[in-house]
Amino acid sequence: MKQPIEPKWKLHNLLSDAAVIGDILQTAIHLEFDLDMALIDFFATRARREAFEELILDELTFHQKIEIFRQLPVNKGLKSYRLALATLSRIKRLRNYVAHGFGLRERDLERLVRDKELLAMFEDYPRSLNKEYKLARMRLYALGKSKGYALSSLISAVRIKKA
Repeated sequence: MKQPIEPKWKLHNLLSDAAVIGDILQTAIHLEFDLDMALIDFFATRARREAFEELILDELTFHQKIEIFRQLPVNKGLKSYRLALATLSRIKRLRNYVAHGFGLRERDLERLVRDKELLAMFEDYPRSLNKEYKLARMRLYALGKSKGYALSSLISAVRIKKA
């Protein structure tokens, strides 16, 4: 009977696979695009969306964009906001592991195994990673549709208060 593979070595095998690394990086790229759209919805008017993206967002790292998202003056109690922020942070950590080659050193594998949130993305890979990504997209979309999130909603609220 075969002995079960330790979780860290199972992760090592996954994170050594170029297809898995590519999948993780692609997921992070797509999620960063979705975050860009959420930030554009918040900060830019319809006429200035393209300029905002080219002049500001294209100059920021994924980490910087997440930090801006974290500091938005929105209701922090919104479930879609809290869950989207948590998922963005998890995907960024995972992306950093594979993009910077951390996943192949034993001490980093042990740290990754202790990170239960990241480990959960590999329990049923690739289904678990895809599920996490789709939930984050839905949360960002729901947040964008919520009252008071978009800049246009904030402008309208200010106009109503002044009237």
